[in-house]
Amino acid sequence: MRIKYFEWDSENKKHISSHDVTQMKVREICRSKFWVRKATDKRYIFFGRTFSGRYIFLVMRDLGKGKFRPITARNMTEKEKKFYKKKVK
Repeated sequence: MRIKYFEWDSENKKHISSHDVTQMKVREICRSKFWVRKATDKRYIFFGRTFSGRYIFLVMRDLGKGKFRPITARNMTEKEKKFYKKKVK
């Protein structure tokens, strides 16, 4: 899966920042080793790590042609971390 662009507006910026995640951290996850699974129609769940090692759970909507809209992002739970470590080696 190739991510070229992100669609940001005040709504998704505010929501993601309420979980103490920045736009930069979202970009880092998508540039590092991540594991992704399809959630619903055009929505994907990303499990990834920032360059500093923070484990992030990220949901994005596929808008087509490599463009994605971040919906939410937060720290992974311990169970999600174990899952991620198992999937990404």
